[in-house]
Amino acid sequence: MVREDLVDGIPLCWIAPQQPATGIFIHVPAFGQAKEGARVVLEFAAGKGFVAIALDAYQHGARGNESREAITRRVFANFRREMWTIIGETALDLPRIASWARQRHSCALPLYLSGLSMGGDTVIAAAPLIEGVAGVNAVVATPDWTRPGMQDIGTGALVPPGTPDPKAQFFFDALEPLHHAERYATLPVHFVNGGSDMHVPPEAARRFRDAVNGARRDGSISIVEKPGLGHLDFIDPQIWLNDFRFNH
Repeated sequence: MVREDLVDGIPLCWIAPQQPATGIFIHVPAFGQAKEGARVVLEFAAGKGFVAIALDAYQHGARGNESREAITRRVFANFRREMWTIIGETALDLPRIASWARQRHSCALPLYLSGLSMGGDTVIAAAPLIEGVAGVNAVVATPDWTRPGMQDIGTGALVPPGTPDPKAQFFFDALEPLHHAERYATLPVHFVNGGSDMHVPPEAARRFRDAVNGARRDGSISIVEKPGLGHLDFIDPQIWLNDFRFNH
């Protein structure tokens, strides 16, 4: 059964496992997707024994007032101002959700974060803000908020980066993972990316892995890169759910 809660003004839904929970799982959906669209992901995680939680990102779902088409036009008209702000605001929400989940469902349980596309960008940025994160699974996501070479999903044209305002720039300076690689030396982040994804190019995850892991083979950053798959192929969760990694 899917339950709903409002935590500090943040709408979320969650599913409890049938057996005693073995962990907490918090998922941030993709750009343009409300929490209800993540039900398959929550059911998968609950089936693995997790209390599975999804939230509405900033300006999304119950926190938004635009159609999918309208928010897409607005955000991609000035990517750095609008997208960086959405990622930053949502990243700052996640410690609150994690605190609520631990109080509600046991602080002793290991806590995992996951996210799809923009949601993946968000959970990577948020993970160092939350004490004791056991692992992050980020799907078609990037640690490089500038997304060099990003193409429009529909046309293949390069997306103009836009110009951040002071708020967006603050979020970038404070949270963007590639510029704070030292925060991830012991924080497991697992990427599942598409080898042919030109909307969120997978090469940034490789740069991040090299920056964090260095010459070590057992570093905290791992990647599964699926050959031939583009960004929209990952709309189907069955393509990537079985590639998730859990460390407990």
